[in-house]
Amino acid sequence: KNYHTLSFKPGTRFSYCNTGYMMLCVIIERVSGTSIEKYAQENIFKPLKMNSAKFTNLESDGMPDGTRSYYLEKNKFKTHKPIQPNAMGATGVFCTLDDYKKWDANFTQPTAATKNIMTKIKQEYLFNNGDKSGYGAGILLKPYKGFLSEEHSGGWNSFLVQFRRLPELGLSVFVASTSSSNQPFKICDEITDL
Repeated sequence: KNYHTLSFKPGTRFSYCNTGYMMLCVIIERVSGTSIEKYAQENIFKPLKMNSAKFTNLESDGMPDGTRSYYLEKNKFKTHKPIQPNAMGATGVFCTLDDYKKWDANFTQPTAATKNIMTKIKQEYLFNNGDKSGYGAGILLKPYKGFLSEEHSGGWNSFLVQFRRLPELGLSVFVASTSSSNQPFKICDEITDL
């Protein structure tokens, strides 16, 4: 379907769109003069000592341990064929849970190299009328049962994640699944509620 008009006037509403992050990758590459893979490695992953983390354009290059995504068909798990190429920016980051823990710690204790990035991530965008949008540069900022929640979810080819931080409680919950048969979103809510 062709769209000839915007869904709403810019600055009046918020709607998440993967394309924005894909465009951000292109901007980073043009401004830095290097690939997003190299830029993220030098400016995010290396300073945080995230040794397994990487951007990759090819899902088939994924995790070194061979982790793949699956779907359930007639009570049997089958491997998804990799989607090539990844939607870089919106997807394309692979890392272990140990490295994700380092990313989470970066929210409260950013390194000198990542401090500016973390400030931007949590800086809530304001609408034209001054109202808060509930979204920073990559993190939803919203109340969860009376506490501030910094969170985001995502998915690509049955790799699904839900990440939530309640900074006032010092609580972080990260749920990942390699199958669309196991939705991490409800599981994250249940763990958070405990």
